[in-house]
Amino acid sequence: MKMKSLRHGLTSTGIATLIMIAASPVFAQKDCHTEEAKNDNAVDGGNGFVCPCFIPDEIAMAVLTVPTDSDGNELWQAQILWDSFFGGPSVTIERALIIYDMNQTGPVDPSTFSVIARFEDPELHRGFLNVFDLTQFGIVLPERRFGIGIQFANDKTKNGGQDQPTIVEDIDGHNNWDNTVRNWVFAIPGGWKKAQQLGTSGDWVIRALINSCIFGDKFRMDDPVPGVAGTVNTIHVAGAEPGAKVHFVYGLRVGQTALPGCAGVFLDIKKPKLIDSLTAGADGTVDLNFIVPNAAAGLTVHFQAAQTKPTCSVTKLVTFTFQ
Repeated sequence: MKMKSLRHGLTSTGIATLIMIAASPVFAQKDCHTEEAKNDNAVDGGNGFVCPCFIPDEIAMAVLTVPTDSDGNELWQAQILWDSFFGGPSVTIERALIIYDMNQTGPVDPSTFSVIARFEDPELHRGFLNVFDLTQFGIVLPERRFGIGIQFANDKTKNGGQDQPTIVEDIDGHNNWDNTVRNWVFAIPGGWKKAQQLGTSGDWVIRALINSCIFGDKFRMDDPVPGVAGTVNTIHVAGAEPGAKVHFVYGLRVGQTALPGCAGVFLDIKKPKLIDSLTAGADGTVDLNFIVPNAAAGLTVHFQAAQTKPTCSVTKLVTFTFQ
């Protein structure tokens, strides 16, 4: 399995036709950076499993997370790992590359899926992580979750599937959060189904590159500083409501936990523990100083901040490994 990137120009030999369902102009540049969104654990030179299990018009789709500490997120790349068991065509043209809006909180519900953009006739090269450059289209992502799906035009079960290039999945199980199944299949017949119910080995290797921008005082949290166990660390929060109580929590596992008193708002930590609650200053900033024990060296911890009054909001999850 190779993971060499292969860029596609969006031409008649790449993505031939774009149908834009919902989009906005490209963001003005202010404090922008790119972030990768992925669920899989595939690595260059590692093992994966091709899934020669699709018939025409079926879809493999991954749910990905949008950065939540920004004022706007734009999809710049869609990436799909494509391979076969034994040979087959080096290039295949499939039905469509589809970008989905998902329901925003609680369990992912297929009945609420809507299409943001659809690219007809995507060209995929066997043995590569295919990278589709979407920067020119200004695809603005929804607030919390979106999906990327590949709709098949070719029968991947033909000849037993041995020489049919198709989507690759990793082999270490499914990286799902509580109530947030990440891997889906549009089956014919049957419609949308959870991929793990169909015997898949792990996550679809479908990724995205997101341009994430902050335009104002977004509620956000920085990494712990100095990031070293056995000493005092500081976590800085900005963009809080002046005078509001900011609640700092941590946990060792991601998951969705309802924020008390805030209907429809969730923390991204399973069984979060409160570190402290501090009052934000007039400038909306607050610093948490806390001692990290020596035993935390090498430990990966998830941090998040929340405020419930006067408004309900949470920062983006900060995942950090202490030295």
